[in-house]
Amino acid sequence: MVRLEQVHIAIQLIYDAVLSPQRWNEAVAQMVAMTNSDRGFLCATQFGAPMLAAVCGLEHERASALQQELQNRLPDWMKNIPTGLARRQSSGISDCDFKRTYIYREVVEPERMFYGLILPVARQRDRESYLTLGRRLGATDYDQEDEFATTLLASHLSAALSIRSRLAGAELRDNGAFDILTRLEFGVILLDKNACPLFVNPYAEKLSSTNDGLMISHRGVSSLVLEDTSKLRAAIASALRVGAAQRKTDMGPCRAVRCYIRRRSSRLPLVIRVVPVKPLDSAGGIGSLVRVVLFVLDPERSAEIDPPVVAETFSLTRRESELAALLARGNNVAQAAAQMHIGLETARGYLKSVQGKTQTHHQGELVSLLLRGGLQVLR
Repeated sequence: MVRLEQVHIAIQLIYDAVLSPQRWNEAVAQMVAMTNSDRGFLCATQFGAPMLAAVCGLEHERASALQQELQNRLPDWMKNIPTGLARRQSSGISDCDFKRTYIYREVVEPERMFYGLILPVARQRDRESYLTLGRRLGATDYDQEDEFATTLLASHLSAALSIRSRLAGAELRDNGAFDILTRLEFGVILLDKNACPLFVNPYAEKLSSTNDGLMISHRGVSSLVLEDTSKLRAAIASALRVGAAQRKTDMGPCRAVRCYIRRRSSRLPLVIRVVPVKPLDSAGGIGSLVRVVLFVLDPERSAEIDPPVVAETFSLTRRESELAALLARGNNVAQAAAQMHIGLETARGYLKSVQGKTQTHHQGELVSLLLRGGLQVLR
């Protein structure tokens, strides 16, 4: 009876947290108490980007390490746990093998824990969420009653997280922004007043998923290079102050600050533009929480020119716009001719015609114009 009452309390807190996000940690704390655990962590991602991270008793760096593992390198033994069913860690992997895992070395052992209980709440194309509970080293393993009680929370957690996602996305869709942000060919990260991500579009998440430069967690945005992290956070802090000043003094638009995130490989650094946002007067919704926007650009991304747009803009024929797009991607005239299966002289004739219609005098000037006017920014 006592266990059932604790389950009911946890369910109530789960739904309370939908409208009061600060109560998610309280909900996880109740789940920890309900199962006689010592640590608890609930994490959720949307489109591969962090959406929620609620913690009880777990150090921030351990929670970040666990979230990265669940998000990017989910262990096979966890993959075998059916969605919506809580399972003991010991039922999926032996104690000996568990001690050799990344999760044990980076999270469990430093926290002086051992046995765990895992609940895959949702595994969908655009959304994943996991609840993990752990007991201190020396405590007894979880039993079937613990699994059953935690499983009772699965449908409620799934429903609450789905509602939370819809509430956050509804405003973006109402503003016509959600679809555009997810299709942009550059990264967009929306930050709140604490510099924590509210929304990360798929392109930005893809850049961070390589673990080569840009790092995104539920607590903020950083870099593998400490100096770059310091500069980025200083720029974000400055943008937060500027945004607050805009609200008080009704200042005009402010210039974006540019930062660079170096990568461990020989690749060019990412470019981040930090833009302050004036707080909205209206209450509620994700729009009223956004304080800073980060635009993340990859200088190595190949230039994709939209030939129909170029053709319409400059009154080019289909073949002329095809040649222009190939030149903008870095090909010379001979390479473009080969790809178009035409002769070199024919290609040169097209180029001369394109330059006349665009009022450019050499190929470099033409490419610069095309990149400004025909660059494809949406997938």
